[in-house]
Amino acid sequence: MKNLMALGLLAIVLGGCSGTSQPSAATDHSWSADYSKWGKNPVAGKLIMKSSAVSQSDYRGATYYFETPAEKQEFDANPAYYANAAEGISNQPPARVMTSKTR
Repeated sequence: MKNLMALGLLAIVLGGCSGTSQPSAATDHSWSADYSKWGKNPVAGKLIMKSSAVSQSDYRGATYYFETPAEKQEFDANPAYYANAAEGISNQPPARVMTSKTR
């Protein structure tokens, strides 16, 4: 009986992650697989959606995006350090994680 309940719970969890339950791109503005909508935030060490950036800086032909004014200030104080750190950040958007906000 416990195994059956566990299997049922697993089906519910996995069912919530199926492609059919995800919002369409037209209504879900919190995530996008379109690489052009993502930019590197070298201070935070991750990709962020360009539309959520509060500021940006250009350095050596690349544009970097920041979620807070403090991140931009930190980058601008030492752009060479953070531009080198940005090389380790993947150019692919992160895998979509289902949260209560995206269901």
